Amino acid sequence: MEQDKLERVIKSLKKHHIGLNPPVSVETVRQIEKQYNIALPKEYVLFITTVGNGGILPDSSGLEQLSQYLYPIEQCDFGKAAIMFPYTEACDWECGVNNSDAGYEKEIASAQCGHFAFTAPDDGDGYTWNLIVSGPRRGEVWGFTDWKICRGICVDFLDWILDCVERGFQRERYDDPWDRTINSPDIRLEQIRKKLKRKKVVLNPVIPVKQIFEIERRYRIKFPKEYVNFLTGIGDGFSSTDCTFGKFMFPLERNKLVQVSQPFPLEDTWVFITNQCRYPQISNQYNISVDADKVWDKIRCGYIILSTEKKRNLPIEQAFLLVISGIKSGEIWCLSYNAAKGEGSYRPLSGTTFVDWLDDYLSGFNF
Repeated sequence: MEQDKLERVIKSLKKHHIGLNPPVSVETVRQIEKQYNIALPKEYVLFITTVGNGGILPDSSGLEQLSQYLYPIEQCDFGKAAIMFPYTEACDWECGVNNSDAGYEKEIASAQCGHFAFTAPDDGDGYTWNLIVSGPRRGEVWGFTDWKICRGICVDFLDWILDCVERGFQRERYDDPWDRTINSPDIRLEQIRKKLKRKKVVLNPVIPVKQIFEIERRYRIKFPKEYVNFLTGIGDGFSSTDCTFGKFMFPLERNKLVQVSQPFPLEDTWVFITNQCRYPQISNQYNISVDADKVWDKIRCGYIILSTEKKRNLPIEQAFLLVISGIKSGEIWCLSYNAAKGEGSYRPLSGTTFVDWLDDYLSGFNF
């Protein structure tokens, strides 16, 4: 059975013109197993000794920009792989009944054993995919974040490779505890509150509800309910105490609310070139107005800036915007600018609400 599946993997890699590193020798694998007192799952050993020992794979979501780096065995961390992995089902620690810090720490510590990460997104964000080595789920691939673990339903290493290369990500093949919760905004905000606590961020004081109503009346605007609930129940933004986390959210007062009251004019992605905003050139390649001066002045209205970030090792800066006024009210948009090329864009994060964005942002998702 493993051999048939391996042949499918090889054919699929060739079909999609994916080249990996040269295979590793069986002797090297046995030496590593002896060093860490483990027995690696046979599907994994078969792959790295026959097909390739690491390399670049397309992400299982099908998005090229999220391509993943498959670690060579020499780069994998087997330090705790010999200790039994105790879980048999997916677990979301933020959905659990034990809200104490001690309870979180104990459960998270136990989840660090019995497996190793064999791949992760290039920039280290999002899920890490781990192969269970010890315990009742030995041989299975699970997805790990810092707040939950998702079990692949009968997904071994070769199944996972096929998901990445051939079938694309099939959501139903992974048992995500998030999907078993009532997906209401109030519950999600409570889970975000727990996540912020675990991230050890500094929350700004909440804004009284009466003050929010007064701001809305004065500027003739209406904030999305999820955003209001966050400001009045959790905090008016936050900052990070840990430089490695580096996430933050601006307080409301950082925004010019006079501009927010004017409608946001865009309905779809708008690309601009900075040296053409004053002297635009007509081009089919860019969705840019021939009268860019007026568009540029109007486009900076109708939204508040939630946060900004700079891409690591890239001349790209991003700002995350919550549209308040206009037909796109309630949507999250991303303003990106590439300083090296002098190009930028406004684009909607399709279907993303404030709570969606905040949850993904805290989890390190790439927008």
